[in-house]
Amino acid sequence: KVKRAECLALLGRYNEAQEASNEMLRANNLNGGALYVKGLCLFYQDHLDKARQHFLQVLRVDPDHSKARTAIKNVKELEATKQKGNAAFTSGKNEEALKLYKAALQISPNNKLTNAKVTLQHCRCLYET
Repeated sequence: KVKRAECLALLGRYNEAQEASNEMLRANNLNGGALYVKGLCLFYQDHLDKARQHFLQVLRVDPDHSKARTAIKNVKELEATKQKGNAAFTSGKNEEALKLYKAALQISPNNKLTNAKVTLQHCRCLYET
């Protein structure tokens, strides 16, 4: 069931994936796989703080969950790179901001919503240059 829910999330079918996860969590609220899928859905829907919380919860339940560990790293890296890019852009350092936005796009290429927002910032930066 966890694999199916994860596949649904990776296909962008977040509502179905979350429903499947919720069903598994009703049976066992400490199901690390189901918590991971919920975090994955939140991550792909650009709810990075909530996603991080779910991934941390997974690691409390299953400290060896490698996908959750990688996901937390990606969330942190994505947030930090976006923030640095935004700070550079605000400071008028457009070349630096462009490099940072390009780097942010490489962190999680499948995260369409977050990447769309980063691409918008990238375009704004190009427009200002």
